[in-house]
Amino acid sequence: MRRLSNPERGATLLEFALVAPVLLLLIFGAFEYGMFFKDYLTVSNTTRTGARVGSAAGSSADADYQILQAVKAAANALPGGAASIEQISIYRAASAGGGPTSTCQTTSSVTDRCNTYTGAVFTQPASKFGCGAGSLDSAWCPTTRVDSQALGPDYIGVWVKTTHGFVTKFFGSSRSITDSVVMRIEPRVP
Repeated sequence: MRRLSNPERGATLLEFALVAPVLLLLIFGAFEYGMFFKDYLTVSNTTRTGARVGSAAGSSADADYQILQAVKAAANALPGGAASIEQISIYRAASAGGGPTSTCQTTSSVTDRCNTYTGAVFTQPASKFGCGAGSLDSAWCPTTRVDSQALGPDYIGVWVKTTHGFVTKFFGSSRSITDSVVMRIEPRVP
């Protein structure tokens, strides 16, 4: 009886050795995908929150500051919080589904089109905004945004970029996450 049990034990170990890598890959894959999906949903929520605030702020002089503060608060669920956000673009969209231009997705703002910020903007005081000389939001000044029902309000978009770092590195070291949301600026009653 003893002689027969040893070959079976060897077969079981061999089967485990063949199945274990596949099983571990599935487990780590589910873990990595879950963490990536959590970060993607956080970025999606961040852009939606920023666009919602921008829609309500309209042509208020501190609209960009309000949007950035909303993005900062919503980004707390990301690993590293708001510090992990690499870039934010607040842009004028042509329609409800319009995205930012490729120029607005770089680190430069475009006159009458977008204000592009890096993650360092979250440390800036409110006094650096407001369309004055040298203000951070002067390329597409919030006070020039159309919020009149008669003229047809502008569409405001918020685009955010961050990088998700994979823990196990089975699927690469990192992957960029971007998302944008566009909303119509709420019209002001004259």
